[in-house]
Amino acid sequence: MPDQLGIAMVGARDSILGFRALGIDVYPVANDNEAVSAFGECVSRKYAAIFVTEGFANAVAPQMKALAAQALPAAVIIPEGQESTGQGLARLRAIVEKAIGADILFRGEGKQ
Repeated sequence: MPDQLGIAMVGARDSILGFRALGIDVYPVANDNEAVSAFGECVSRKYAAIFVTEGFANAVAPQMKALAAQALPAAVIIPEGQESTGQGLARLRAIVEKAIGADILFRGEGKQ
């Protein structure tokens, strides 16, 4: 068995259940406490990537920050339905800029 498992997704049930068909392990949660617990379980189960829907990103922010210095697991915020807050996209932009020193994805477009 490899050291790192596949991909996990934490978020509202309606937003993540469809990802199960892609082979992603889903952790449906209904509130912030459940999200923190599920995220912790994903870390302890050694997933290589953990996706969190924007609705629960603030709840798990301290846990994600603690993982930021490590290569794995990669913790990524993703949009949730039609009501995206832009938090996931902003984090992706920051990661890319930090990695290569330039905003090659958006070239300054859409920055708040």
